[in-house]
Amino acid sequence: MSGPTPIPLSFIPMDVALGLPTYLEQSPALCLVIFFMLMFCIGSWSLRACNYTTTNQHLPIANAMWMFMTLFTTVGYGDLIPSTYCGRGVATITAIIGVMISAFLIAVLSQILLLNRWEKYIYNFGLNIEMAKTQKFYAANIIFYAWKVWRLNRSGMQRSIEYVYAQRKLFGAISNNQTLKQEQRQLADHNIGLAELMTAHLALGFVCPTDGLFLNPHDEHTYFRCVLGTAHLMPCPAGLVWDQSNRICEWPSVQAFRRFLITVGGNTTTGKCLDVAGGNAELHSQIQLFRCHGKQSQQFELHRDGTIRIMGKCLDVPDSKAYDHQSVQLFHCHSAQENQRFIIDAQNRIHVMGKCLDVPNGQIVNNNPLQLFRCHNEASQHFTLTSL
Repeated sequence: MSGPTPIPLSFIPMDVALGLPTYLEQSPALCLVIFFMLMFCIGSWSLRACNYTTTNQHLPIANAMWMFMTLFTTVGYGDLIPSTYCGRGVATITAIIGVMISAFLIAVLSQILLLNRWEKYIYNFGLNIEMAKTQKFYAANIIFYAWKVWRLNRSGMQRSIEYVYAQRKLFGAISNNQTLKQEQRQLADHNIGLAELMTAHLALGFVCPTDGLFLNPHDEHTYFRCVLGTAHLMPCPAGLVWDQSNRICEWPSVQAFRRFLITVGGNTTTGKCLDVAGGNAELHSQIQLFRCHGKQSQQFELHRDGTIRIMGKCLDVPDSKAYDHQSVQLFHCHSAQENQRFIIDAQNRIHVMGKCLDVPNGQIVNNNPLQLFRCHNEASQHFTLTSL
């Protein structure tokens, strides 16, 4: 079963219909202010041009501004009214736009003032913890006053003020505890546990290398869908796990990895293949370019945990320091660390720790060792994966 199919960008028209909602999404308050100022200037000038005083003079600009505000806010004091058909038309348009902008203003304020989804979850989670503490306090009061009532009852002091006071405290603690339990049940539908909080943290902390579908290294049952640089955590259907090599959700029984020849500069005939220098999987061995022969030293495995493995070792960033011109080596596999988690994007660039695998100086020749470099769109970073 496959994940959602991304829509090619060439199918999306880059016009005002896309640009306007994008700007509104990014800066709604700024767009609202700019639109209002434009409407204020244009509307005031139009009202001045279309309306006249009793002496056949154009309406003063200050009066036109005041009329615009009363029309825009749909207050309509009546001290100034349009005197021509043109003025009435402008007034009608101004009032209609004012109603729409007022609704948009309410929506923007709601978006700013209200908590977002994860903030609500975190707030409810903290509130639930406070309720649990309060419940323990009420439970302690119930035990204490129940014991006190029992002790006074054994002592024959049922008619004493102390007995009545302890009894009232006991009933009050029981009532408060029941009320608190009802509030906890109402909060349960909106609460979030530690696991969900960690998932939210991971989603917020994931940096999209580009738009597309990417592995969640902490949970094989989910993946990240990156849209316009924003990571959205997506679940696989029940029982399936994410396969980054094919970018689909598969059954766990399917082979956990696929073997590939990784070429650059063309196919296996015209280009070069990634190769283990010396053909031996020793620690700190470098990855280089070499003519494609398909032997063991060129058979790379793409695992679901994001590692790229060959001959029992993993591609690794030395000392977890990713900088330009840093080499790539083989090392013991420890996929929990980010210096061995590689991401292949839609352009077949191979990302790790914010850098991309790169052919130094773009020289696709034998024995040229790979390096890390800032990501770009040149051919030296575009690799082709040929399944074996």
